Amino acid sequence: MNRLRSRLSRLPWSTLGLLGLGLLFYLIFLLARWPANHAWQQIDDRGMLPPGVQVDTVAGTIWHGELRQLNVAGMAINRLRWQVRFGTLLGGRLGVDIDAATEGGFLRGRVHLSPMRLGGEKISGRLPANRLEPIIARYSPMPTQVHGQLALAVENLAMNHDGTIQRLDGRLAWQEGRVEVDNTVFELGGLISDLQANDGIIHGKLSDDGGPLALDGQWQLRPDGHYRLDARPRARDQASDALRNALAPLGNRLQLEGRLR
Repeated sequence: MNRLRSRLSRLPWSTLGLLGLGLLFYLIFLLARWPANHAWQQIDDRGMLPPGVQVDTVAGTIWHGELRQLNVAGMAINRLRWQVRFGTLLGGRLGVDIDAATEGGFLRGRVHLSPMRLGGEKISGRLPANRLEPIIARYSPMPTQVHGQLALAVENLAMNHDGTIQRLDGRLAWQEGRVEVDNTVFELGGLISDLQANDGIIHGKLSDDGGPLALDGQWQLRPDGHYRLDARPRARDQASDALRNALAPLGNRLQLEGRLR
């Protein structure tokens, strides 16, 4: 060992630097070829997966891989692909491009992880509105079906590791919205909300695209699940009699407050 140290001490610093750099790239090469299924198994064995997460197949490497038949809290995702952006590591965070596909929908964008928080940017997604029916069933006293498409676009997202959203800049649209309650159909048209967040409170302003339902107002959702809605819905000339009759008791104002469960 002393002889090895003596030989190394005689090498110029430039040579030592090249040796160190070569060793670093060799380690990165080995890590880049680490199969994703082995890494995933290590995570699973150590109990690091959130409850309710199940995966059928893992393929590729930890740098560029794919999860197939992913189930998260009862929602099935057919495929989730990721590509690690190596350059982001030099800035002290891990950046990953993701591309997920589910039945009738998708989610794409860039997420990043740092010691302080999770984040995302340029995230876009689409989902059939009827995927929300199990959630609606918790609050609706009558059988309710929803139709149309939900479109999400997020420019920037930052959240703490406990899930508290610190920054959000995006938009959510319900396109070709239609609701069926107890066999009565209500054509709504397109409804839109911007998405913002301050100190963990998510809020937005409501609008519409000129369809049968005119809508403006605002809403907010707190980290503890407490929500508040203050909206002014109004039936336009092309609205159906069913929609007009449903809105009449509201007096063009809808105020709701409660807690999500």
